[in-house]
Amino acid sequence: LVVRLDPRVHTSDADLRTLLTYSQSLCAALERASAVYEEEKPANDQLDALAQRLTGARGDHALQHEVERLRDATAANDTALSQITGVISGLEGDAESADVAPAAVNQEVFQKESKALDQAARAWNKNRSAIRKLNVRLPRPLHQLAEYGP
Repeated sequence: LVVRLDPRVHTSDADLRTLLTYSQSLCAALERASAVYEEEKPANDQLDALAQRLTGARGDHALQHEVERLRDATAANDTALSQITGVISGLEGDAESADVAPAAVNQEVFQKESKALDQAARAWNKNRSAIRKLNVRLPRPLHQLAEYGP
């Protein structure tokens, strides 16, 4: 089997390599965003359920406030991750259908979204650390949150 470039495409090898590297970077960023989201989403759901149980119950109001704060922080980060993923997915779709080097503006957008993804990952690490501390304070660690225990 011999694979050859479509004769109608007149893109240099260097530009095709640039496109390949760019596309691989986009895929890696999407995988990273997915990994963060897959950790964070179940934790957010558990925090939401716990916040609902604590609302109106007699008990530790500081604990209730901390749970609500963490729930809101993880929900906001989930939203940010969804937006970042949407933009990067669009760029990846464009790259996959292209036969020329990526446009400078696309590369700039990707750099911006990569920085936003780094920030979202750092926020999740901070939230995960706070969840570990919260889990120590719970009478019974939540099932999903237990993996973030001490």
